[in-house]
Amino acid sequence: MKKAREAIKRKYNSLKLSKLDAEHVANTTFKPIVEPLEKLIDITETQSKVSRKKSIVKKEENSDDGFDDYELKQEEREVVDEEEEKKPVYVDESLKVDTEKHTNTLNRGNKNDLVIDKYITMIRRGETKALDLIYGIRTKSDDFYIGNTPFSYDNEFIILENKQYKKSPGVIELLFKKEPESTNINKSDLSDYSKIVKQASAHKKYYKEEEPIRDSNSKKFVDCIAKMSVIKDNKRTSEEGSSLPPPFKIARRYTNTDYIYWDDPNELVN
Repeated sequence: MKKAREAIKRKYNSLKLSKLDAEHVANTTFKPIVEPLEKLIDITETQSKVSRKKSIVKKEENSDDGFDDYELKQEEREVVDEEEEKKPVYVDESLKVDTEKHTNTLNRGNKNDLVIDKYITMIRRGETKALDLIYGIRTKSDDFYIGNTPFSYDNEFIILENKQYKKSPGVIELLFKKEPESTNINKSDLSDYSKIVKQASAHKKYYKEEEPIRDSNSKKFVDCIAKMSVIKDNKRTSEEGSSLPPPFKIARRYTNTDYIYWDDPNELVN
C-alpha cells in the first residue's frame, strides 16, 4: 500500500513538472509572436475608444448645428414673407366680379336653372323615358339642340342663336317633357314654345324648314304642335285662296282608328 502511494506521488510530480516545462517552452518559443499581438490589441482597443468618443462629440455638434441652421432658415423665411407682403398684388381686372350683382343674378331664376340642370343630367345619363327628344331638347355632338338650332340659357333667358325667350317653368316643361303638366303652362308659355319650335323647325322632318311636318300621336303633338300647324294652314288658306280643305277635314296620319261594331240591326235602321 505504501509503495503504491509513493508511486502515485512520483507520477503526479512528474506530470506537474512536465506541465511547467511545457508552459516554459511555450512562453519561450512564442514570446516574440505573442508580445507584438498583445500590444496591437491594446492599441486597437484604445483607438476604438477614442473614435467612439469623437463620434459622440460630433453628433452633439451636428445636432447643435442643425438647430442653428433651422433657426437661420426660419429667420430667412420670415424675412422673405415680410418682403412678399410688402410687394403690390397684381389683379387682372377682367376677372373681377361685382359680388352684389353676381349674388342677385344667381338668386334670380336659380330654381329654373336647377330644373334645367336636372333634365340635362337625365339626357346625359340616358334617362329619357319621360323626355321629348323629338320636339324638345336633344344632344348632338356633345351639344344641346332643339330642332336645327343650338340651345343655351343664361340667368333670365333661353337663347336660340340671336333670339331670347323668357325662361319660365312652363316653357321649360314644354321644351323637355314628353307630357308637360298643363297646370304649369299658360298662354304666354305656349306662344313662346310655338315660336321656338318654328324657329328651330323642330316640328319638321329632318329639322328642315322645307320638309313636311313630322306627325305623332303624342299628347304634346296633339295639344301643342298640331294646333300650331292649324294656325299656319289657316293663314295659308286666307292668303292663297279657298282651294285647300278646312283644317277639320284634314285627317292626321298614324292615328288609331276607332272601330264601332253594331250587333243590333234595329240600331242601323234607326
